Amino acid sequence: MTDTVRGGIKKSALAKDYLQAIENKFKESEKAEIAQYMSLLTSYKFEGGGSIRDHILKTTDAAEKLNSMEVNIGEKQLVFMILQALPLKFSQLKVSYNTQDKTWTVDELIAQCVQEENRQKQEKGKEPEIVNFVQVAKGKKESNVGKSSKP
Repeated sequence: MTDTVRGGIKKSALAKDYLQAIENKFKESEKAEIAQYMSLLTSYKFEGGGSIRDHILKTTDAAEKLNSMEVNIGEKQLVFMILQALPLKFSQLKVSYNTQDKTWTVDELIAQCVQEENRQKQEKGKEPEIVNFVQVAKGKKESNVGKSSKP
């Protein structure tokens, strides 16, 4: 413990009281913590950086922390929130989920999303690369390139 922290804590005769004083110095406001996790849960979008699994686990962690503070986020609601945070390239997966009668668990959603992410990576590797080739006709000035000439 640094001297700054140690000096800011009132001396106590009992270790229990001393530890309680330390806890009080570092305790965040529960309301502020709830607001932080709710903000993450409602505004966190998957931008494609990192893996989809990490994104879902981070979202699930926020929901679990909220549940531990008695702000209950049900699994069905969490699945919908995660699906809403996915980018357009996962729209096929969203349609698939919405057309099924079955509701996925978070674990099933992770499996489906990882499978879709891998499929997209494989398809991206199969796309041919396109190169545009531009050639300037010999004898013409560059200032005439791209301009139409009238006879």
